[in-house]
Amino acid sequence: MDVLIYRAGIVALIALYATVLLRVMQPEVSPAYRDYYITRDSTLSPHEAQALGSLPPVRPGDHLTHQATVLAFARGWSHAEATHRWTNRRQAEIVFRIQDPQAFQGHIRLRVHTLGKQRVQISLNGHPVYAGRLQGRDRLIDLQVEPGRFKAGHNALTFQLPDARFPLNGDTRLLALAIQSLDFE
Repeated sequence: MDVLIYRAGIVALIALYATVLLRVMQPEVSPAYRDYYITRDSTLSPHEAQALGSLPPVRPGDHLTHQATVLAFARGWSHAEATHRWTNRRQAEIVFRIQDPQAFQGHIRLRVHTLGKQRVQISLNGHPVYAGRLQGRDRLIDLQVEPGRFKAGHNALTFQLPDARFPLNGDTRLLALAIQSLDFE
């Protein structure tokens, strides 16, 4: 009798572990959760993705400041200051929504300034659109976007900033680039 109870306990324990393993292997989560936390196909957390759902669209001819509500400074950005917004990491991302990608001529102009010399790489939806070195205030970056690179829905401008550094004034942010405005054509 003791052997039967022992075997039944072992079988129950194996069934429990199998159930737990199945849950771990195939969790019942939302697609946004899976894309961000499990497969890492998205750079936006589920909370950020939900907030972006209500973003108004960017339109051709828009001149947008660093405080524009149609832009989501999604990752790697500091708070908005009076005239600009600094990056706060070596990678930063701006997300915006477009309704009609065909309406755009394929041009984005950014007005920026830098903390010293900075190497800057920018991609739109994963496609490189700029690589260069910048230094100084009121610099213009002209991004030429190939046809088909804008997409209906959310678009992401990603900045790679390998030379970001802490300023020598006690500021604890990791600074590279300060965005003043973006123009969409």
